[in-house]
Amino acid sequence: MSDFFPIPTPDDRQKNHQRLRDLCALLAGCLENNTTGPAAFSEQTPILNALFHTIIAEKLDLQSADGAGDQAAQGWLRLALQVQRQCMDTVKAESTAQYLQTLNTLNATRHMKNPFLGIAPPPHENGETK
Repeated sequence: MSDFFPIPTPDDRQKNHQRLRDLCALLAGCLENNTTGPAAFSEQTPILNALFHTIIAEKLDLQSADGAGDQAAQGWLRLALQVQRQCMDTVKAESTAQYLQTLNTLNATRHMKNPFLGIAPPPHENGETK
């Protein structure tokens, strides 16, 4: 092949497969960790990103290898795109969790200063407020 896509050696492929196993184990550990809120998502995002790049590297290795089937390369690409989608969803969920946490904090702070702020007094018998 060309210099841009060197043919991977069996050792390179084995290292790539070990990295995939390690990243999957890290992700599984993250999911079992019971961490909640934005912290859980910030742990998962870099792992998913690394997983995506490792899978793309595997796909490129398959394309550059002599005699590799197109089906296998397409399967790796499909998997990489699914991981990328999950990474994007995780980043969105992290952002949403941070936003909701900020709103919750602001709301709690407002009620601590004056819990009745913004609440109109009940109407008097003749319709007027006191």
